[in-house]
Amino acid sequence: MALSRGELRFVGGVAAVCTLGAWAWWVEKGGGEEALRALARITARVGFLFFAGAFFGASLRRLRPHPVTHWLVAHRRMLGLSFATVHATHMAAIGALALQGAPLGVAPLSIGWLALLFVAIMAATSNDASQRWLGAAWGRLHTVGGYLVAYVFGLSFLSAAGQSIVAAGELALLGAGLFCRFSARGTPILVLGSCLSCCTVGAEPADRSAVPEHPSGSDAVIDQTHLEPDMAQAASADHPYGRAHPAAAPQLEQFAFLVGDFDCHERIRRESGAVLAFRARWRGRYILGGFGIQDEYWTARVFATSVRVFDPAADTWVVDFVRMPGYATSSWRGRQRGDRMVMRRPESEQDGPTFSHITADGFEWHSGGGDPSWTSSCRRRAVGEDGPNPR
Repeated sequence: MALSRGELRFVGGVAAVCTLGAWAWWVEKGGGEEALRALARITARVGFLFFAGAFFGASLRRLRPHPVTHWLVAHRRMLGLSFATVHATHMAAIGALALQGAPLGVAPLSIGWLALLFVAIMAATSNDASQRWLGAAWGRLHTVGGYLVAYVFGLSFLSAAGQSIVAAGELALLGAGLFCRFSARGTPILVLGSCLSCCTVGAEPADRSAVPEHPSGSDAVIDQTHLEPDMAQAASADHPYGRAHPAAAPQLEQFAFLVGDFDCHERIRRESGAVLAFRARWRGRYILGGFGIQDEYWTARVFATSVRVFDPAADTWVVDFVRMPGYATSSWRGRQRGDRMVMRRPESEQDGPTFSHITADGFEWHSGGGDPSWTSSCRRRAVGEDGPNPR
């Protein structure tokens, strides 16, 4: 997702503060080893906040969809680049200390420079062109680099936790972030209970061999009535739109922006120039035990719903659509392209319905080519927010 002008200004502002403000502060403090150490501590703590937002934001959204977690995911590239600029200043201070022969922290300097190399590579590849060129390797690069940076932060916080309440809090925040990241991805060690329940109860197993073999004889009965239905990801008071399953495909996050309630302004334009404008409501929620997303759409006269499931084998989204009254159905396949979600009919090479301008506050939708042209601009409602229904 390309950075907006506002995000570019933000990253530029962070860079300016780090390269000018931080060093001006160091000079004012008289330079020397203690000033360098203070500069290194400040940039480490500020950088950690940017890093945590970028590295843990998507996992937090999967576990707890909320406007704040949606914002973190929508702006994680901005947060990551901001961290890179702060970290560069931090490593410059560490390098200056090393040149002075000052004793450093518990993390070996070689590990710190390796982390800086990864941060530089991740910053250089934080763009759509690099993501397309590297393919699956892009995700592995950023994951390995992120865990390396988390390891260095962990060593630093652990060494200082006994003397500093701030470092102890940062260590706890890092641990909580890693727990959320592992849990959101279904890591067996940390979410063994979820994995066991996923394998034994709930939805139809993907592999038919997972179904217990029926004993010989048509009258034999396998009694599993003691197993409770798995409702862990269903809608509840704490999660009114349900939750993503920890074992769901990571790509489920790509359509997570639809989870919630939206007010929409619709415009249908015909080639003749006639325009019809009206209001609509859009609502999305997790279904199928947290493995899929369903969104519903209301106007004064038309009602529709779509079921969205990611097919890992085909590396594509499968979307089935139904509209009433009049009963119209259609099926679509889609992928993420940069900052857009683009749908196509299975037999077509022409782009169809497309979601764009996706932020924590809403999105835009366009019907694709053809006449009429239909656009929708949607704003997220707060949970429990009242407002007018479509007329």
